[in-house]
Amino acid sequence: MAVAGASHGGTLAAVLCQQRSRLGLSQPAAQVLIYFDPLRDEGEAYATRLQNAGVPVCYRCEDDLSHSFTSLLRLDRPRRASLQIADDIAAMLG
Repeated sequence: MAVAGASHGGTLAAVLCQQRSRLGLSQPAAQVLIYFDPLRDEGEAYATRLQNAGVPVCYRCEDDLSHSFTSLLRLDRPRRASLQIADDIAAMLG
């Protein structure tokens, strides 16, 4: 996705990294995407740019869930994915 007026190639990922850098944000980042998300490639690029900038990133792409999976915790697969995300974040925070 191109963003008008964006620097560093004009992508949303570049703009987000630039804004994060300007704000001095280097805390760990957790990013969960869904495989069928139209912005999945941008999300992956953003995670890669953060990692390249030295930001610890937990990136996960769920290929068999919908965007609302965290509200479907009564179902086994969404519940397991949500618990895994919680575990990943806990591990990042130490």
